[in-house]
Amino acid sequence: MKRISLHEIEQKLHAETYEQLCAYLYRQIENGCLKPVKASGLNGKKPALYQEYRVVDSDTDTDYHQYEEELNYQMSTHISIDYYLRHLPQYAADREWVCRLNQYFFDTEGKVPEPVSKNERSFQIWGREKFLQQEQGKKILKRCGVEASRLAYYETSEPLAYYSSHRQTPQNLLILENKDTFYSMRRHLLDQSEDHKKRFSGFLLEL
Repeated sequence: MKRISLHEIEQKLHAETYEQLCAYLYRQIENGCLKPVKASGLNGKKPALYQEYRVVDSDTDTDYHQYEEELNYQMSTHISIDYYLRHLPQYAADREWVCRLNQYFFDTEGKVPEPVSKNERSFQIWGREKFLQQEQGKKILKRCGVEASRLAYYETSEPLAYYSSHRQTPQNLLILENKDTFYSMRRHLLDQSEDHKKRFSGFLLEL
């Protein structure tokens, strides 16, 4: 990547104030167009700027321009484009997921979506059940300025499985967090043989 000095940038920009120069450089760095050469040292002013920068390949600049056009003219009004206009490289990384969310808003425009579970809505929009729950779904919504309530989904919880061999009270409870262990224990409880009852009683005493 080509290097350019701070002095060269200042001459080409014709900035009227130092603050304008700083704002321009910060914006170029955020957009991935320039990368500071830290080994070049700082200029000693406040805020400090590096003396040299690397210019990112011009093809990348063109791609970012296309992304900027896409954000400005092809996004649903339900999506805030402010964050991505300031962070175009991040938009390039998130684009597939943002576009799917954008398409969902266009498809449901003027409609009141029927509430469904989080996993169902996640699959409907992104084709991945766990995208909202465990993947980057929450980050995408935050960067797009979309409240979760806008997607009309509800939370669900894991069902609680239990087994009781009788209805007498009080009872001793054994809580198992592992499902496989629970079903193995339940199978043993269902075994009514005398030999098993003796062995199982001894097992409970050891617990």
